[in-house]
Amino acid sequence: MNSRHTAVIDSHLSDFKEVGADSQAIAGWNSPGPFRIENNYLEAAGENVMFGGADPAIPCVADRRPCLSRSSLDGKKPLRAEKCSSSPH
Repeated sequence: MNSRHTAVIDSHLSDFKEVGADSQAIAGWNSPGPFRIENNYLEAAGENVMFGGADPAIPCVADRRPCLSRSSLDGKKPLRAEKCSSSPH
């Protein structure tokens, strides 16, 4: 959500994964906001929602004003393991 005046409403965001790094259903680090996140299902392998975590490229951007309401943040991550093989073939 590196944007301005952004809303995510009545949405289902799930199954976000990234190899070698955390993943988020919603993330932002380079925006003044405000953000409205309302009535959603949010699920990621790492953090469900994250603001910050990196230096913004926009000088003096600090007031993101996120508003998170009536959203389900999945604390129990579903096990969706893929079949792995240790064989090189």
